[in-house]
Amino acid sequence: MAATSVNEEYGSGSSLILVDPEVRALIDALPSGDLTPQTLAETRVRAQVDPRLFDMRLQPSKVEVEQQDGCTVSALLFDPPSSGQRRGAILHLHGGGMVMGSPDMARVSGPQIAVDHGVVFLSLDYRLAPEHPFPAQLEDAEAALDWLLANASSLDIDPSAIFLMGESAGGGLAAGLATKLRDCGGPRIAGQILTSPMLDHRTGGPCDPYDHGPAGEFVWTRAQNTFGWTSLAGEAAIECDALAWFSPALAQKTAGLPPTFIATGALDLFAAENLRFAEHLCGGGTACELHLYSGAIHGFDMLRRSALAGKYRQDRDRWISGMLANLCADDQKASA
Repeated sequence: MAATSVNEEYGSGSSLILVDPEVRALIDALPSGDLTPQTLAETRVRAQVDPRLFDMRLQPSKVEVEQQDGCTVSALLFDPPSSGQRRGAILHLHGGGMVMGSPDMARVSGPQIAVDHGVVFLSLDYRLAPEHPFPAQLEDAEAALDWLLANASSLDIDPSAIFLMGESAGGGLAAGLATKLRDCGGPRIAGQILTSPMLDHRTGGPCDPYDHGPAGEFVWTRAQNTFGWTSLAGEAAIECDALAWFSPALAQKTAGLPPTFIATGALDLFAAENLRFAEHLCGGGTACELHLYSGAIHGFDMLRRSALAGKYRQDRDRWISGMLANLCADDQKASA
């Protein structure tokens, strides 16, 4: 059988040649093809995390987060052994383009983060679009934050050391929640950890303001992104005051947002909007650390044994450790 070249398989204009060789396996491993109302159910099934990837060193417990209307959403709680001292916490929002995914995705990396940093890690099973359009997801995330605060004493959580974290759609939701809390005078967030965050509803559509170059060909494409944002918006118009909560890239000001860590792949569809968002944060006086990984596509961090994923974890964990150390130092100064 004759060998098939990269250009023959993907077309002469393919950016596959730019993808890190270790990361290319992700292209075939993840669901591909157009997202439509007809294919969504099957895609959700195929996107489920393989349990063989779970980190078994810390088993989560399932908790129920109550909404203001009395309804509940579930979450997975990763609670490492506590020394009895106050510790940090992370509210995690999973990826999936706003239309798929589950907190089981956190069972791959959540235990490592919780154990290595000694923090409580709560991954939320927020409601998905299109069945539940915006602001259902944001309401769920805010309720989960309230749950962490309400249970801070029993979980030995320092309320001033709660972080928001998310990948892809979850990163966008985290940024939207941080913006809403800032705008509405809500609880102060210690920081946000955004991995390839989905921030701008215009990306991939007719009003796309970015030059993506070769980015966005694999894993999460322009067409899929448009489907995700359209599903999230639903049929109701987004009120002007809530537009930045829906699409955080549109925030008119970024002053007062929490310190932010952003990591993204240079070949990710979201690279351009992530770069501009980081620039916007810095311009507003918000501390922001940005990492752009050459050869990385959307979801590259899931290939945990790859060198790129290892570099990402190293950068992320160093940032988390530094933030927690600074918060601890501030507490010691305040109590002196």
